[in-house]
Amino acid sequence: MQIQNAGFNIHQLPLSQILWNFYEAKTVTVTSVGVPGSILAPLATVTLSNGEMRGTIVANSINANGEELYEAPFKGNWLVP
Repeated sequence: MQIQNAGFNIHQLPLSQILWNFYEAKTVTVTSVGVPGSILAPLATVTLSNGEMRGTIVANSINANGEELYEAPFKGNWLVP
């Protein structure tokens, strides 16, 4: 999964309730992006560069270069089918 040069406007939704779910991904690369919310990628190497992350990251490994990281723990509801 790769996301580059993007921005997200998520109005009136708390960061603590946003979850980007990449549960099957082996790699997630985010470049020059402001990411609102948490990333779930337990099997992936997550690479973040030149952007901003406001949330929690669950990953196999994380590489961050020039990334601003701000904690905003996920507090949403887990819906299990």
